[in-house]
Amino acid sequence: QCASTQTITIEIKSFIQLTVSINQIEYFNSENQGIEVTVSPQGNYLFTLDNEWTQNSNVFENITSCDHKIKVQDLSGCGKSDVEIDFFIWDYPKLFTPNGDGINDYWNIYCSDFQEATITIYDRYGKLIKQFSSKTIGWDGKYNGVNLYSTDYWFTVEYKQNGLDKIFKSHFAMKR
Repeated sequence: QCASTQTITIEIKSFIQLTVSINQIEYFNSENQGIEVTVSPQGNYLFTLDNEWTQNSNVFENITSCDHKIKVQDLSGCGKSDVEIDFFIWDYPKLFTPNGDGINDYWNIYCSDFQEATITIYDRYGKLIKQFSSKTIGWDGKYNGVNLYSTDYWFTVEYKQNGLDKIFKSHFAMKR
């Protein structure tokens, strides 16, 4: 009785599983630690770092070392769900003071609990002073139980990045 035919179009979107990877822009760059977040498939995403900084850009800069969390939200609504990934930023102390006061008495690549790295420390002539795992307390400024002098020391860090063996070399100062 007064019925009419109406045609409607329904768009069905299937949910897509997002693949997210995080690449540290440059390891051990204390001037500007940064990450780039890559999401597949490409789309319109919102990125949140540590539940504090939200932005449309997939690049974050000036991030402190240690553990962090990135959240990726699909703004088109096609993503299966928001994706959260924990990641780690490498850095090292530029100075330590092994004087027994309980502050900076050991040198190590801190906040690296989940990263397995081998750290080797040398004096300025290339003499091996200490080799240890990043999972230990670190170096106390001694060689064979004797306090070493205040100066710069060189080190290498052997670690894995994206499944590849890497070596980082730099130096730090010890002050007594």
